Amino acid sequence: MKYSRQQQQASVCESVWIEKSPASFHSRDFARLQRRLLHRIRPVLQHASDQTRALLHSALSDLDWSHPDAAAHLLGVLNKHLGSLQVAVPDTLEPILDAVAQDAYRCSRIAQVSHLTRRYRARPTKRLAVFGTPDERALKQMQRVRRVVIRQGWQEQIEDFSDRARGLLTQAARDGLSKRAVGQQMQEAFANHLGLASGQAGKEDYWELTGSAWLNTARNRANLQTYCDAGITQYRILAVVDERTTPICQSLDGTVFSVQAQLQHEEQASASQSLDELKARSPWLSARQGPQAQGKATTQVGIRRGQGFVPIACTGGKGGGGKLLHSPQQLQRLGVGMPPYHAHCRTTVVAV
Repeated sequence: MKYSRQQQQASVCESVWIEKSPASFHSRDFARLQRRLLHRIRPVLQHASDQTRALLHSALSDLDWSHPDAAAHLLGVLNKHLGSLQVAVPDTLEPILDAVAQDAYRCSRIAQVSHLTRRYRARPTKRLAVFGTPDERALKQMQRVRRVVIRQGWQEQIEDFSDRARGLLTQAARDGLSKRAVGQQMQEAFANHLGLASGQAGKEDYWELTGSAWLNTARNRANLQTYCDAGITQYRILAVVDERTTPICQSLDGTVFSVQAQLQHEEQASASQSLDELKARSPWLSARQGPQAQGKATTQVGIRRGQGFVPIACTGGKGGGGKLLHSPQQLQRLGVGMPPYHAHCRTTVVAV
């Protein structure tokens, strides 16, 4: 089925179909997938924390704390254990993230097919029927990105904790702390590093942010692929505008991008070999205070690169609106053509 140019360019009342479409991928469905993901991830991290606790108990029981090399010996034992966790934990987490991301991808595809069918008054033909099936190429690209994010992200977590452990052990040796006190400090430090410490149920840990961003990416990628299959050439950024909306999403709300150009960018990003390379190709955005404009405070939105800052938009000033500093084509080349744009980003994409 081919859609006329008039049909492709017809505006869509996003607020109506997102809120009222029974088949659309509602925010509550997305939240349900997030809860499911965290419910499956946390036991894996808890098991890692329990393993570390048992190892510390065993190592400390045989340790002569009066020996000058005691701290170095204990750190060696800990690093050996962390090295095994560096492999085992990603091996366990990857299938979990894949399964939930595929659910988000499939639900988004089905929701978009339902919406496009109603929008263009089209009958669900054979071509429309296949939209609801996963796109294997897109899923493989997402898996490559996931592998970089999970494995290198976990490696960074382990290295960060190893540095922190070294500092704790060195200080403990200087202060002459007991084995019990050292063990408790280390156990609490590791649990806190994973966001599993008592009283931290609402803590925004690395994996909660990673899971949320991963699901949002799967949802928006499914939407783009469906638009491409339907012959739709453009999409619009749709922010949830309320008191929680960030200047980042506010500045990009309503921007229209090319579907094909973004899919090409996603394919290039999926070829990233490192986390730094992936972040450079698909960066999250930051906001900072901008210069005064006609007596009004402004906020600059941009990309942080090392010590530098590349501004892409400015919000506030007279009228309180936002102004993009680059064309949509330039923004896509900078890697900001598709959400998520920051932690817990609620912005999505809709067809134009």
